[in-house]
Amino acid sequence: MSTLFRVFVFLFALGGFFNTHAAKQTNFLFFLVDDMGWADIGANGSKFHETPNIDGLAASGMRFTQGYAACPVCSPTRASILTGRHPVRVDITDWIPGQSGKAAGNPLITPADRANLAHEEVTLAESLKGHGYQTFFAGKWHLGNKGHWPTDQGFDINIGGHHRGSPPGGYYAPWTNPALKSKKKGEYLTERLTEESVKFLEDRDASKPFLLYLSYYNIHTPIQPYKKHIEHYQAKKAKMFKGKTPTQPEHEGTTRMRQDNAALASMVAAVDDSVGTLLGKLKELKLDQNTVVIFFSDNGGLSTLQRGRSGPGCNLPLRGSKGWLYEGGVREPTIIRAPGVTKAGSISHKPMVSMDFFPTMLELANLPAQPKLHADGQSLVSQLKGNDSGARTLYWHYPHYHGSAWKPGASIRDGDWKLIEFYHYKNFELYNLANDPGEHKNLAQSNPQKANELRAKLAAWQKKMNAKMPVANPDYKAPKPKAEAKIKKAATFPGKPSDWHGFALHEFQRNGVNCKVVTPKKAAAGRPWIWRARFWGHEPQTDLALLAKGWHVLYCDVADLFGSPKAVARWNDFYGYLTTTHRLAPKAALEGMSRGGLIIYNWAAANPEKVSCIYGDAPVCVIKSWPGQSRQAVWKKCIEAYGLTSEEALRFKGNPIDHLAPLAKAKIPLLHVVGDADTAVPVAENTAILEARYNKLGGTIQVIHKPGIGHHPHSLKDPKPIVDFILKHSAR
Repeated sequence: MSTLFRVFVFLFALGGFFNTHAAKQTNFLFFLVDDMGWADIGANGSKFHETPNIDGLAASGMRFTQGYAACPVCSPTRASILTGRHPVRVDITDWIPGQSGKAAGNPLITPADRANLAHEEVTLAESLKGHGYQTFFAGKWHLGNKGHWPTDQGFDINIGGHHRGSPPGGYYAPWTNPALKSKKKGEYLTERLTEESVKFLEDRDASKPFLLYLSYYNIHTPIQPYKKHIEHYQAKKAKMFKGKTPTQPEHEGTTRMRQDNAALASMVAAVDDSVGTLLGKLKELKLDQNTVVIFFSDNGGLSTLQRGRSGPGCNLPLRGSKGWLYEGGVREPTIIRAPGVTKAGSISHKPMVSMDFFPTMLELANLPAQPKLHADGQSLVSQLKGNDSGARTLYWHYPHYHGSAWKPGASIRDGDWKLIEFYHYKNFELYNLANDPGEHKNLAQSNPQKANELRAKLAAWQKKMNAKMPVANPDYKAPKPKAEAKIKKAATFPGKPSDWHGFALHEFQRNGVNCKVVTPKKAAAGRPWIWRARFWGHEPQTDLALLAKGWHVLYCDVADLFGSPKAVARWNDFYGYLTTTHRLAPKAALEGMSRGGLIIYNWAAANPEKVSCIYGDAPVCVIKSWPGQSRQAVWKKCIEAYGLTSEEALRFKGNPIDHLAPLAKAKIPLLHVVGDADTAVPVAENTAILEARYNKLGGTIQVIHKPGIGHHPHSLKDPKPIVDFILKHSAR
């Protein structure tokens, strides 16, 4: 064998070694969806959307139940992913160009932020490119005008990424995307982006690792049906749901309360098809064992809008929408499959945030960390291996107005506690996400120590980060109240009316829940109403007296829910329906007999601004007293409704007696009518405790005692004292 031939053989073998080594380097496929909510995929519980490929990805990797976007709108989150830095640090705190500045109709002037991602920021793509990676971008960019597009920020290839957030010209060709020309009329944008991504995988330099960053325009507005799937979802909707889509007020906005939008579901299906195609191509090219796959969304689904409209999506069981700092605006569908690191079907419950992707990907690629770059992110590799230990504190800063009806604010999550500051409304809310992930129960008044602790911690972080804050608008003039005559005419109640003591009773179902409305012969000014919690029709003398004075009487069935968060959510929906569709007064008088006391007080504590007064008749105020452990069957139902063990229920601090502070602060007057000989719901264990605590808080409470009377009969033979109390306070 000649020396020349030996050298040739050696070099050939060496080249084969390096090619094999390159093939085994870690690649990355990053799926970023636009406006996809946490609840939009089957793996997170959706029953209407069908996402078999995304669910399959979750089953083959790790699903994060508490993955967060750094901001409830797109551009800031996108910047945080690419830089590993908080939106405050890169000075992009609103979607580009956003609504920064002064508007005559707003009481606050919001801070100006950058209109692009600065060239000085070092992106994930630039970092990987510096280590020999091929970098490919397709889809939505939304981080600045030309000169700040993907190829200016470390990507070798840009397919369709430009300055706008919504697809110009829509999803079907001929579109007007300045970075992507259509091939044929009727071409679907998501299919085209998928085809280009597949082409990159097929044509790439196989000797180098790659980053494929597919950033969908779906499911951002305009909501245009994906023709391949729309008929399926239209039929599914018709089969699953009846009646109009329910909505609910959210501050000054309106939220969609059911996931039933066939057009949106078809757009979700388009994303799922694309994910399936790309995962299939990885397997075909034998890249699936050395390619990390990440699936994420830039913010929550758009479920809330202003001016009487609701969004196209629904984030339940989470509250809020894109644009909001409630969980529905920032908690995202989050999946990572890292071959050799993640266990198939694993789940992490520890919070993570979008800045974490940068350091995580560096570690997975066996590249050195760059903490001066990804200053606000943490590597998730230990978490990906199953280690959920350790707590985190996360911060959000969104000091802007948004079309979802959000007003400037900020928030902090510290362990299980979350606080939201509303600068526009000059108030704050506190939630315990471990017990209340839907953020129904505001604990700010009942736990002021924790609220103040988190407010101070948030303020200290904002100061450290030099966060820009909104300031008072000197030109703002508060709008004058609208005249009564200009209020929109109320809709007619559904259900064929029947006679109820001489008044019209309407019985109907709303979202599968039995509801009743009795209308007066002529509604009083302002359309006042009393909301009966339980035992419809029992001792109706107070209701009848109010009907005669032009009041409406309402009932929404919450039997066997015992005032739990599920009951509160059901009442929230009904309240929104009554006050928007039927224009009933914004404040209701609440009437709760016996166990009805649980729902009237728990709902009032969560919605003190919506209550004029409370009338409790032998009301249950402590579940340990009633049903108590002696009534085993009812006790079991009660603790199941709250998700408590028997031991936890005995220590439970979510009773009516435990959250009276919001009621006292709102100056809600209370009236209790009790039988002194009541052994079912003893006065000493219920009303007496509530009375003492409410008085201590400075609240107003009147108790009418009935000597020698037990739990029954309820009410008074002559209801005049009760009626007078309700009428006196109805104008609050």
